[in-house]
Amino acid sequence: MDACLEIWIPEVNLGGSFSRKTRVVSWGGEESTEDLGGWTSAAGVEFREGEPPAHIVRSLPAGFETAGWKYLRVEGTALATASVVGEEQGAAWAALERMLSEQLKPAGPWVVVFEPHCDQLDLVVEADLEQALRLLGQGVRREESALGFVAYCRPAV
Repeated sequence: MDACLEIWIPEVNLGGSFSRKTRVVSWGGEESTEDLGGWTSAAGVEFREGEPPAHIVRSLPAGFETAGWKYLRVEGTALATASVVGEEQGAAWAALERMLSEQLKPAGPWVVVFEPHCDQLDLVVEADLEQALRLLGQGVRREESALGFVAYCRPAV
């Protein structure tokens, strides 16, 4: 399935299974580390840092502030392999679900965006972590009838 998945969070939790995406560059016998602007996990889930799309910012409720947050988009094949049937699907989905559970605090705040075909939003909903994961799981597994959504969690007061 061709789909886009993004998470928006105030800060990235580098504990757990994530590390900053870097590469070592050698030049003239000197080595340096280059920051590639994203995060990766040992399970192969990669996130690319970027700017949130304006159409999605506008879809959030009035007063829901995301300025200064990290906008992370799933890169590579993590989402595509999560929709494959069988054992491979189970491993890919488990890695993606574990990573989301590490990064999205149950009490918020966060935003999860899932767009089938990278251009379809059907629903904007306030949700808890369990609901967002359930919506995502349904979307990833239903290629033809997947709903695009923006799920958000307000900060606990």
